[in-house]
Amino acid sequence: MRLTLFCCFLSLSLFAQDQGFVTHGEVSASAFVASEENLPFWFYTNQHNQFGATSDYQFNASVESFYNINDNHRIGAGLSGVYRNGVADEFQRINLYVSYSNRWIEATLGAKKEELKLDGLSATNQNFLWSGNARPLPGVKLEAPGWMRVADGLYLDWSIAHFVLNDDRYVDNVLVHFKDLAVKWDINTNNTLKFKLQHVAQWGGTSQFFGEVPSDFGTYIDVFFAKRGDEGDTPGDQINAVGNHIGSYLFEYNLNQTYGDFTIYHEHPFEDGSGTRLANFPDGVWGLSYSPNDKKIFSRILYEFITTKDQSGSGTGTGFDRYFSNKLYRTGWAYEQTIIGFPFFTFDANRTIDEETTPIINDVVQLHHFAANGYFGKFAWMVKSSFSSNFGTLRQPFPEKLNYWYNVISLSYDAEAYGVITLLTGADTSNLAEDTFGAGLQYLYKF
Repeated sequence: MRLTLFCCFLSLSLFAQDQGFVTHGEVSASAFVASEENLPFWFYTNQHNQFGATSDYQFNASVESFYNINDNHRIGAGLSGVYRNGVADEFQRINLYVSYSNRWIEATLGAKKEELKLDGLSATNQNFLWSGNARPLPGVKLEAPGWMRVADGLYLDWSIAHFVLNDDRYVDNVLVHFKDLAVKWDINTNNTLKFKLQHVAQWGGTSQFFGEVPSDFGTYIDVFFAKRGDEGDTPGDQINAVGNHIGSYLFEYNLNQTYGDFTIYHEHPFEDGSGTRLANFPDGVWGLSYSPNDKKIFSRILYEFITTKDQSGSGTGTGFDRYFSNKLYRTGWAYEQTIIGFPFFTFDANRTIDEETTPIINDVVQLHHFAANGYFGKFAWMVKSSFSSNFGTLRQPFPEKLNYWYNVISLSYDAEAYGVITLLTGADTSNLAEDTFGAGLQYLYKF
């Protein structure tokens, strides 16, 4: 497998050069030290699992090539692999995809990372469900190539995808349905409103308890519209909807001024009907970002308040939303024992999963997150500081609140033709766990 990926990487690079494709790539190496077994939280979190929590070193190589067939048709391919210690599978792919796009649609087959939002400063990459914490899922995705104008000042964006969770989990070979729809309204040159609805559903697979879970086209239609199951479905699907459904609403307001741009946003997660009608308010992400036009020192400053303490309550009838957990799909919204979305939920990889347990042992969280970045000369800097209070779950709360304060500072020097060197320092403190201090050195060369 390692030799195959290396040969594909080399062949793609050489073919791109010979045929005149537009090609870019990079290679990098990282080394870390820490006072405890685990690295500081922000050294490895929201990194597409390219770093393990206990990694001492890491090597990464990636290449992407694109070819414009004509003004309206474009094909592309991408491949990236990572080698690091401290994880079960030390050598893995990150990106592995082919793509096609025209002015109306973009299609991607394989696994591809999502683009960074807000300079990578957000605690969730401005997506509660897909924060970039886990490796990209393999599948097929169709989407709009960008904002599509439907009227003066009014634009639409959309995507739909089918993925497979092909890792080792309680229900094997789980399928993932995904779709989103976004609307943008340019009120005037200074004010813009955006709204996005996204929907994720886990369905199908082979259960240790129920056997083969239906995955035919009729079931897909039920999953698409979140319909209740019939007599052939599992008891939970008959009561609620076929599959495990989660989603979110994103509300965003942008204000452009002569001195800079403000972005105010709220992403509201939901797990069932109570969440879709906002019964779990104020759960979700509440964020504010400022990016000055004069970027001599600061490029962006960001603050987020995130809470999942309500979960539609803990009474009878509704409540206990849990968000990323499910009675049938007990491994939850995770891939390779890594939370896919909001990374401050706790996944216990050592916990035995049965019909009564789930590895997500902490999903009642309150978080204050601050981040900023900037440039001066050939240097770039970034800081993240996150204070989280963790309460366990509504049904099984922790005996005592667990507080963490996660901090990281990075300083990079761009040596231009010789690459980029980055120094990382991190410090995590807690009221119950051991404090962790760490440092890292990274080298990146782009071509």
